[in-house]
Amino acid sequence: MGRKRLNLLNEKFERLTVIEDCGNKKGFSMWKCKCSCGNIITTKGVYLKNGHTKSCGCINSERIVKRNKELMIDDIPRVKNRIYRIYWGMKERCYNIKNHNYKYYGKRGIYICDEWLNDFKAFEQWSIENGYSDELSIDRINNDGCYSPENCRWATTSMQNANKRHKLD
Repeated sequence: MGRKRLNLLNEKFERLTVIEDCGNKKGFSMWKCKCSCGNIITTKGVYLKNGHTKSCGCINSERIVKRNKELMIDDIPRVKNRIYRIYWGMKERCYNIKNHNYKYYGKRGIYICDEWLNDFKAFEQWSIENGYSDELSIDRINNDGCYSPENCRWATTSMQNANKRHKLD
C-alpha cells in the first residue's frame, strides 16, 4: 500500500500558491503554482514542502539585480572607479592578513576610521571635497595614525615620498 498523497491545493509556500494538482511524474507529485509576481510554474510537491522552491525564479533574479547594483557606483562598475579601488586597497592593507602589505599596515595597528570603514560613499564624498584628482593618491599625514578625515590628504608622489616611513620587516 502506497503513501497517502498530500493535498497542497491553495496552500502557500513563500511566494507560491498552489492552484492545481498536476498528478504524478516519475513518482513525484506535481503541482501548478502561481507566484506572487504573477508567473505560473509547475514543481514537485516535495520541493514546496522542503523549501527548495520558493518562487518562480523571481527571488533569484532580484538577488542578481541587487548584487549587480552593489557592484556599480553611479552606473560605473566599481572596479573602474579609481576612488573605489583606492578605498578597497586601504581595506585590503589594513584587514586582509593575506595582503602582501598587511605587515606594514594592519599588523602595525593601522586601521580605517568607523566613518569610512563600511561606508564607501562617505569616503568618496570626503575625497571629492578634499582635493581628489586622478594624479593624486591617499596619504596618511601621521604614518602611525589611521585612515581618517583628520589624518588623510590627497598627495602627489613627491609629497608622499617626503612623508614616507622606512619599512622595517
